[in-house]
Amino acid sequence: MTDFQIDGYTPADPHMATEVGVELNYSTEVGPNVIDFNFRARSTGNENKAFQKAAEKLSNIRDVRQKTGFKQPVIDALKETLEIWYDHVIISWNTTATQGGKPIENTRENFISLFSHKDQIFIGVFNMLSSDCADVSNFTKEVEAEAVKN
Repeated sequence: MTDFQIDGYTPADPHMATEVGVELNYSTEVGPNVIDFNFRARSTGNENKAFQKAAEKLSNIRDVRQKTGFKQPVIDALKETLEIWYDHVIISWNTTATQGGKPIENTRENFISLFSHKDQIFIGVFNMLSSDCADVSNFTKEVEAEAVKN
């Protein structure tokens, strides 16, 4: 396969994509409340070898399960995906969502619980996060320079 250059394309900065990450912010409405989520996240692209390896391992496990007829509940499959995300993509996170009137701690367990909530109230936020972490243009030096400027 011939590798050709695309005009205007800037590859991801490996340091930014795998170590520093980028800041990503989202808001969503839950009833009368606007809930904010702030993440510092790594790329899910080829630069993030740890994520790629973990995702491939999970895919292989799921292939074996399917071949053996194991039917995993959808919520459990989502939790497995979120575990890999937390371990290999999320550097830090916080939210204005509360539970019992108290702030939700920024833990691995709470990240997984929020995004695998049975009513999937925050799945849209996770979908936006997933898309942005897959977008190589978010991890270029130009984006970093623009963020510093602002």
